[in-house]
Amino acid sequence: MPLYDSGENAGQPFMVMRLMTGGSLADRLKQGALPLAQSARIISHLATALDAAHAAGLIHRDIKPDNVLFDHTDQPYLADFGIVSVMQTATILTRSGVIGTPEYMAPELTRPGGLSPLVDVYALGAMLFEMLSGRPPYHADTPIGALIAHVTEPIPDVRMLQPALPADIQRVLEQALAKNPQERYRSAGALAADLAAIAANTSLPTLKVAVPVAAVGAPDPDLAPDERVVAQVTVTL
Repeated sequence: MPLYDSGENAGQPFMVMRLMTGGSLADRLKQGALPLAQSARIISHLATALDAAHAAGLIHRDIKPDNVLFDHTDQPYLADFGIVSVMQTATILTRSGVIGTPEYMAPELTRPGGLSPLVDVYALGAMLFEMLSGRPPYHADTPIGALIAHVTEPIPDVRMLQPALPADIQRVLEQALAKNPQERYRSAGALAADLAAIAANTSLPTLKVAVPVAAVGAPDPDLAPDERVVAQVTVTL
């Protein structure tokens, strides 16, 4: 979010930020799942913000719908960097030993040394699942139960909740929510790019091209001209 000013008044620190009159993503999800195209647009904007933060050496650590705010033009912004971690420093522990929101926390955060920018990519994937389905990928009665689900349960198929979604969406979610961070998207932008391609229906096509028989072999003289016009060749662009 744009920061206009900061300071202290009567011993109380303050920050002046843009007024967000469009509410939060959490507010919108109370009405149900979002369309694929709208989800892709929001994720694209957030991915740009996350990649910029990561390039500056910062990890957000609490990506969730409550922290996505919209301005009066419907532009989404990533808010609440209150528990941000500088990559070069050790993980800061709270009394519970856990920082973040369990429904969106990467499995490696339950282990020492698991903090990296890829935890934000995972959280973005978990939030995308909720945007497309209307609920987070994992839920439990307790925060610890949610954390355990991220570690132990298989990645759910979003099409069980929204059958109309294209099959490629599940591939994107499986890579974003990979339990092994080395198998995950390497950046938020890479996730957003794949999602945008699917939303725009620009996945790589396979074309069947008609090619003259003479180009692939000698024509059979016993065939009538209209019987030896083409041979079928499959080309992937």
